[in-house]
Amino acid sequence: MIVQAAPQTTDTASELAFLKQRIEQLEARLQAQAESQAQTQSTLQSVSTQVASQTARSEAAARTSLGDTKVSISGYVKLDTMMSRYSDGEVASGSTGRDFYVPGATPVSDGSGRSSQVYDMHAKQTRLILKTETPGGAAGPVRSHIELDFQSPARGTERVTNNYDPGLRHAFLTYGNWLFGQTWTTFQDLGALPETVDFVGAADGTVFARQPQIRYSTGNWQFAAENAQTAVTSTAAAITDTGDNRLPDLVARYTWKGDFGHLSIAALARQLKTSDTAVSDTTEGFGVSLS
Repeated sequence: MIVQAAPQTTDTASELAFLKQRIEQLEARLQAQAESQAQTQSTLQSVSTQVASQTARSEAAARTSLGDTKVSISGYVKLDTMMSRYSDGEVASGSTGRDFYVPGATPVSDGSGRSSQVYDMHAKQTRLILKTETPGGAAGPVRSHIELDFQSPARGTERVTNNYDPGLRHAFLTYGNWLFGQTWTTFQDLGALPETVDFVGAADGTVFARQPQIRYSTGNWQFAAENAQTAVTSTAAAITDTGDNRLPDLVARYTWKGDFGHLSIAALARQLKTSDTAVSDTTEGFGVSLS
């Protein structure tokens, strides 16, 4: 028996031609989409490369390496402009009391003082910070921190140069739990200082000092041996720094931290000593701080 295929009708041939045309159109569209996606990916990669390159150049401007040591430089420029009014006298030009609130610099008279109002502008609280990090041993890297500002007595005049010497704020090394150098005294709780626009803030009753020291920190504890200095106040209210101490100040601090914030207690033991032609005496002093 012979089976003969039925001839294609005109409608079937038209449908096949239409389907073939649609397939070719879809293939062309997919090809166009693939090319567009590849072009977009190439553009994004180019933009990403440019951004990464620009970021790297920006970071390299402030951070570099010397061998295995990473070096970074930071800081800020600060301009202060102030109008101050004193109700019972006047603070001399160039006095620290004109830059920020110092209780002892507040003018007080016997009632005969006149009120005064002064205007000041300066940029001497501008700050420069240099940090390094060098790979160390098992305790981690050795880090250094040097920080300067210009909050020092003027070398020039406000009339001409407004020139100020750089002053050392911090200069210390850290390795593991150890700190060696000058920074805030361990007897001071930085977290207790209120946030103010004033350079020092609430100076009344506040411990505020930076000291050369050797500090060891472990857990919530800090222990330090710090630079000692005895000041003697005469009957004429003149203060003299003697520099006669033979022992460092010894400080210990413990800090509790929680959701409420923190609670910190510190103790200080020190020697008070002076030996000059007018006064010669030695005694011990103690102090406790709770914040």
